[in-house]
Amino acid sequence: MRAQPEVTVCRSARFVMHNRAVPKTMKAVESMSANAKRVLVIEDNRVMGDVVRFNLQRAGFDTTVMVNGSDAVELLQNEMFDVIISDYQLPGLNGEEICRWVRQDPRFDDVPIFLCTAKRFELDEQGLMNELRITKMLAKPFSPREIVALVRSSLESQTAGA
Repeated sequence: MRAQPEVTVCRSARFVMHNRAVPKTMKAVESMSANAKRVLVIEDNRVMGDVVRFNLQRAGFDTTVMVNGSDAVELLQNEMFDVIISDYQLPGLNGEEICRWVRQDPRFDDVPIFLCTAKRFELDEQGLMNELRITKMLAKPFSPREIVALVRSSLESQTAGA
């Protein structure tokens, strides 16, 4: 009989790690301060979502991942986030529709939005960025470190401008 894998659940980090001890960086997430900046990641590829979430949480951000555009908008109706990172192609609402919904809600006027897509050359990137005030469009694949750097930079710019 094969032994079941050991599962470590880190509730505040919102993910499960199999067959590994929780690294020190993740233990820090468990005691994340209540004033940590909140990031919403909307990505239907669970592996990509987990990679982005892991890197953002390791950098100290309170990160939530949604895999469906409609569910993400439902969450946004009730919760506030400091940064939104969305894939373009999603089940439910697509990334453009999510951005349109976000920008019509005054609570999110100054929230940076990053739109990720594998179809960058098929979209009117500049038109979308201007119309929906998208902070940056990212072509897939991208570096998770790039996402962390962009999130930090956009939040620092926001703080400096306030």
